[in-house]
Amino acid sequence: MQAAPTRIVIADCQPATILGMMYELQRYPFMQVIGTARSPRGLIETLERRECDVVVTDYTMSSGREAPGDGIEMLSLIQRDHPDVGLVVFTMIENPAVISSLLARGISCIFSKRDNLDEMPAAVRSAEAKNEYLSPMITSIVRSAGAGRAALADAQALTPRELEVVRLFVSGLTINEIAARLGRRKQTISAQKWSAMRKLEIERDADLIRYVIDVKLF
Repeated sequence: MQAAPTRIVIADCQPATILGMMYELQRYPFMQVIGTARSPRGLIETLERRECDVVVTDYTMSSGREAPGDGIEMLSLIQRDHPDVGLVVFTMIENPAVISSLLARGISCIFSKRDNLDEMPAAVRSAEAKNEYLSPMITSIVRSAGAGRAALADAQALTPRELEVVRLFVSGLTINEIAARLGRRKQTISAQKWSAMRKLEIERDADLIRYVIDVKLF
């Protein structure tokens, strides 16, 4: 008796990315795309309506009608409410600290958007079996991070949310702008920024910027 196909939901804010992924996966008879979403809210609603085996999702998404999705919050919700669903994070993120944080949270299938989609079926199969799969680019990043782990040791202590706030602050956004972008209260953003600075033993904003540049954190 032929095994049932792997049921997949694809989530990305770019329609072209979704179409490309659907084309690649549906070339295989054992893969079936049963739904798509273009925002975190849409993904959660799809999972509430449809049973699936694997979600392939970008880390952060914005549909244009809602703020960019908080990747960690979205993934945590899926892990909590749908523990049997395998996860493949399909992303442009190349920050070793963020990738390490994902792995530490049990998200062990990470696929870089810079890699060839021919390998995506292997990632989906690994996610369904709860095994690890890192695409070639992600593997390279993880190995490089291992070689330079001492320089990033303090930064590894930051939570994903603290890293996200630091990245946006160093890129030039104000606390209010970061709060608006991430859909959080400005008091929360300020607290996360100061928590990160305390862990790094940094007191001034200028020193935080210099630290990020010196260790090439982003």
